[in-house]
Amino acid sequence: MAKDSSPVIWMEELGRNDVPRVGGKNASLGEMLHHLDQQGVRVPAGFATTANAYRRFIADNGLNETIASALGELASGNARLAEVGTVIRRAILGDDSSESFLIAAICLWRWCARTLQPPGNYPNNSIKGAARKRRRRI
Repeated sequence: MAKDSSPVIWMEELGRNDVPRVGGKNASLGEMLHHLDQQGVRVPAGFATTANAYRRFIADNGLNETIASALGELASGNARLAEVGTVIRRAILGDDSSESFLIAAICLWRWCARTLQPPGNYPNNSIKGAARKRRRRI
């Protein structure tokens, strides 16, 4: 299992008990991958960003106040949901980002892009085998 300080966790390491660490959708995907693997269904390797990485990103970039203010405007009826969503999205995408989070995400994205090959190119026709082999090199 990945360390809690890691900003990302491999999907194959996730299950239903990881909701607090990565959220419900990612935990469900990890759980589903376990069941699909047991039935012989091959699924490309992937990763999830952790809830702690998200919270750190928001805090490191001073976005808590911006988000709280925008949500306050929504709650008071002074702004529509679409407007608030745009304000929050622009704040997140427009501010400087946490360097370690971005480096980890970019490295893993590049790794995933390199490994998404036809299944016949993997040892023993196993995507998980390829994921384990390549992960050791990262």
